[in-house]
Amino acid sequence: MSALTPHQRDTLEAIKHLTARNGTSPTLREIAKEIKSSVTGVHNFVEGLKERGFIYYPKNRARSIRVLFESDDSVNWESAARMLYEQNAIMRGTLTAKGLPCPPDRIKI
Repeated sequence: MSALTPHQRDTLEAIKHLTARNGTSPTLREIAKEIKSSVTGVHNFVEGLKERGFIYYPKNRARSIRVLFESDDSVNWESAARMLYEQNAIMRGTLTAKGLPCPPDRIKI
């Protein structure tokens, strides 16, 4: 796993701080305000974190950033595994977006 740049490290810390403070994933604009950067810059930092596997960030979903790794040397495997299971189950149609089982008549095969 590659080491983080200072901007990426600041972005990761801001995501963790804002998520803890607000109880929900932050927007790119909120992160930009927190680290005093542009939204475009934050987008690039977030994409770098995603490419390095530190966060999960699906396209076209508001407030969906999830931290998988807390830092360069700490792994949150339980959170990463749970998130991947939920995302795959939602995509297959066996779980609703709230993590509840889908009724059998609504499961896509």
